[in-house]
This record gives sequence, C-alpha cells and structure tokens, in this order.
Amino acid sequence: MTREQLFLQLLSDDLHTLHASALALEKDLNRLSREIESHNIDSLSGLVARINCVGFTPIEAMLREAGIPESRDGSEPQAVLNGVLAEAGEKIRRAETSRLGVAGAISIMRRAARYMEMYCSSVADSALRLRLDGLSDHLRAWAREWIGLELNLNAFAARPRIQEQVFAAA
Repeated sequence: MTREQLFLQLLSDDLHTLHASALALEKDLNRLSREIESHNIDSLSGLVARINCVGFTPIEAMLREAGIPESRDGSEPQAVLNGVLAEAGEKIRRAETSRLGVAGAISIMRRAARYMEMYCSSVADSALRLRLDGLSDHLRAWAREWIGLELNLNAFAARPRIQEQVFAAA
C-alpha cells in the first residue's frame, strides 16, 4: 500500500467515524425528546437528521468516485460521540425541574455540535492535503451546518422561562 493510499484509507475511516458519531447524536436526541416530551427537542432532532442526510450522502459518492475503499476490515466504525446525551437524559429524570434538566441537556448538545464542527473541519483539512478539493469543500459546508445547530441551541437555551415571561409582562 502506498503512502497516499494509506492516507486515503485513514481519511475514509475518519469520515465513517464522523458519520457514526453524527448518527449517534441523532439517536440520542430522539431518545431525549421522548424522555422529556419536548417538541422543541423534537425539532432539534429533525434538524440533526437533516444535517446528517445532507452531509453524508454526497460524501459516500465522493469516496467511491475517488476510489477510496470503505473500510479496512469491514467492521462498523465506532462513534466517538456514542451515548453523549445518555447522561443528560438521566439528569433530566433526576432533576427537580425539567427546565434545569433541559438546560443541562442543551449544554451537552452544544458541546457535541461544536465537537462535530471541529471534527468536520479537521477531516476537511486532511482532504485538502490529499487534493480532494470537492470533499474538503463539502466537509467545510457540513461543519457550518453543525455551527448552525449550535447557534439554534444557543437561541433555545436563551429563551426565558414561562414564569419569567409572565413576571416581565406584569
């Protein structure tokens, strides 16, 4: 195996790990929205699903087009973010108020979105070094989608509580 083939294989592995992490985050958000029965979390889960669909489907085609093999051993990639929100769901169940629990979950989701953005950017840099400009551009766009999710989460976390809205109007 040449050095370039090795780098392409490592890039492929990174992309599949990135995708597995994104799917794990989506799955955790779905479970979390069921646990706290929140339509707002449901909409965030839908946003993550859209980010995953828009982000990874073209990447698979680009990998095939570039002749990059899918995986070294055929095993499923491990998600770096696997179960990232499981602890948040547990905290919500134990929290005195669901608002505090939701705030903790949002904080964890924001960190996960930031991590996904950094991971996408890092893999994009690797793709650029391998002269895979289209893949690099696509990964940078995917990274911007994760930044968008983080901004949505920031806006969601900044919403005042219902009691605060009533108090402010009085």
